Amino acid sequence: MLSTKPSKVEVKVLKADWSERGAHQAVKSWLALSTSSQLHIRAVVCQNDAMAMGAREAFASLPKAARAQWLNAPFTGCDGVTKTGQEWVRSGHLRATVVIPPMAGLALEMLAKAVSTGSMPAERTLCAPRSFPAIAEIRA
Repeated sequence: MLSTKPSKVEVKVLKADWSERGAHQAVKSWLALSTSSQLHIRAVVCQNDAMAMGAREAFASLPKAARAQWLNAPFTGCDGVTKTGQEWVRSGHLRATVVIPPMAGLALEMLAKAVSTGSMPAERTLCAPRSFPAIAEIRA
């Protein structure tokens, strides 16, 4: 991501343990720093939907005056599971999520083919993610 983003886009990276609680704690700790209030956050982009919700909860726990400023930014995640990420988008808690297709079925098909034919599968198999909602809906 850092190598492909426009140069005028500044990114602040926080580390957490891929959980809602971990993201909440990472954001809460960062917000306690005086430098956090100096940034103009335009979006909160997380490695999964649970982390996006944890980050959102940390911003929501701020005093009322500061809370609105932070919560106006779009929060996004990845996974896009129907009953979590997509539901959080529908309810307005997340602005969008990236739906990552399940890979187990494809992996089993590749394994079965390799075993039955004796051939090695391709070194890399890509599976296309999709945006929820669609990019056109986000732009509108």
